[in-house]
Amino acid sequence: MTLTGDDLLRLVRQGRSAHLDWLPDPASPQALASIIAAMANGTGGLVILGIAGGASAALVGIRDPLTAEDKMLQAVLMIEPRLVIPVPHTLRASDRSFVTLEIPP
Repeated sequence: MTLTGDDLLRLVRQGRSAHLDWLPDPASPQALASIIAAMANGTGGLVILGIAGGASAALVGIRDPLTAEDKMLQAVLMIEPRLVIPVPHTLRASDRSFVTLEIPP
């Protein structure tokens, strides 16, 4: 599934859940790996990089999409057993960049 900027804004308004989580940039690969592994061990979900806060999410965006995508991939490689996932996707919303990673069920 390829998200649009409007999709991202709608999801963030709905709030975090077992299927949706986010972190600000920079986020450590370890923190990302923890979220990705939890979703992979559950029913999948979506991780967004570039959002700060909890219930009152702040769309801060990311400065360097390529570095953020690489960080997501590093996090995936830290998880055992290895996961097969789609590649991270960069999108724009509210004049900012965000990186998303869909975790299949």
